[in-house]
Amino acid sequence: MFKYALLALALVGAIMAHTISKRQAVDWNDPVALGEAIVAMFNGQLSFPQYNPDSLPTTKFDCSQQQHAGYYADPEMECQVFHVCNQELGIQSTFICPNMTVFSQYYLTCMWAPAVDCQASSRYYALNANLFQGPNLDYWGNTVPNQILASPNKK
Repeated sequence: MFKYALLALALVGAIMAHTISKRQAVDWNDPVALGEAIVAMFNGQLSFPQYNPDSLPTTKFDCSQQQHAGYYADPEMECQVFHVCNQELGIQSTFICPNMTVFSQYYLTCMWAPAVDCQASSRYYALNANLFQGPNLDYWGNTVPNQILASPNKK
């Protein structure tokens, strides 16, 4: 009996190690899966980008090739690096997310690395067209009702 229990435990361990060694996006809304992935990062079982902010390599990303001003994840840097583009002034600024986090193109913020599908980032670049469009349009292009925008102190 002990032999079978040990075999089952070894099999489960091998499956878990194989599953968490792949860097794939975990559902942000699944706190158990996300928590397991974060623990795996801390334990060295799941890799995450660890670029040095003082010596970032040059990538092919170029703001002049983007249609809109805004925020852009850099998949060449595993999305730990993102760029802010201002076409009007011709400025490209580069930023790095803290270790264990990467830039989510969908949410425009640094998030735990396992929660972001970096390779899908370019699909969301077009959402930058909704930035700077005024107070009645959110980032995803939805109209925001005026009562939400009204100051809570005004009657």
